[in-house]
Amino acid sequence: METIPTLILTARSDCIVLLGTCGHQLDAGGRLVFPAPFDGEIVFTAWGIRDGCELIPIPMLARIRFSNGSVIGSTLPVVDWGFAAEAEISLPTIPRDRCDMPLLLDSKEIPFGGKTAKAELYRDGVIRLGISGRGMDPVTLAIGEGRSGSLGVLDVGSERLINISISSGYGERLILLNGEAETLLDISGDTAEVIDGLPTAITGLDTVRGHEKKQSFEFAGGSFRSPKEEIGFFTHSPHEPEDDRERALSVIEEAHIGIDEEWMRFVDPELAKELTGGALRDFLGLFDKAKLAPVTEPAGRVTVGLIDNGLLISRPRLLSCVMSGGMLTDIEEG
Repeated sequence: METIPTLILTARSDCIVLLGTCGHQLDAGGRLVFPAPFDGEIVFTAWGIRDGCELIPIPMLARIRFSNGSVIGSTLPVVDWGFAAEAEISLPTIPRDRCDMPLLLDSKEIPFGGKTAKAELYRDGVIRLGISGRGMDPVTLAIGEGRSGSLGVLDVGSERLINISISSGYGERLILLNGEAETLLDISGDTAEVIDGLPTAITGLDTVRGHEKKQSFEFAGGSFRSPKEEIGFFTHSPHEPEDDRERALSVIEEAHIGIDEEWMRFVDPELAKELTGGALRDFLGLFDKAKLAPVTEPAGRVTVGLIDNGLLISRPRLLSCVMSGGMLTDIEEG
């Protein structure tokens, strides 16, 4: 007997999905669930809803093909669970006001070529840095896309560096130039700034509890060393898992990123004895992201899929987690 698969579309941002002659408006994080053909294809378009945002969404045409109940082709990334397929609608964007009038963002006296010069950061289609001074030829550098920015000077002891901070709809960027306008460091993240004298980028890891990765760079010998990396909560407080599904997923996520002392509090003490010393990470093996299966399950049962990034069609390894009293009591693959 043929089982008709289910297709689940999740919107990353506000959009309208046109499927056949029907239009469906989705808020960010909203879902559209409908039957998929056992053999055949689904074609839909998605149109972004712009509401004063800095980025203009570009309409997208998508096509997902099924054969024998499985996804065999797609123009966007799909997770095929076997009983259902999930796809995220992530519309491409372009910055708004590409032809806006030149706008001065910041200006500052900076060290340049052994002298003191005037630096101006301005937006003229893209963000640019202009450097000028008495007795020198003006210098103009294209920095890149962005909506706002500021200038500063970072004293690293042996020299003073030009500090350029850029903000856009994608996050923040921090660029450090020496006195000859050579780029010594260019980092990006959800936030990118100088913290306690060190250039630092912080990026969310998209875990249940909201972990973040912090990379801090130290200057020595004329260059920046490889970053010191930390995982924790640097811009917000941790989110506590709300139910057994989130607790099971949190255990797997935190074991994967190596935070043993955190995930053990959601594991039964007897099982924890078997999973210490890297045993759980060895059991999980290599994967990029853990995701809850889109299925209604009996109380105390949670299915988690382990997914590899970079694949257009992903078929997760399935883990069956047994929960009791808010604690993980057993875990097995399959």
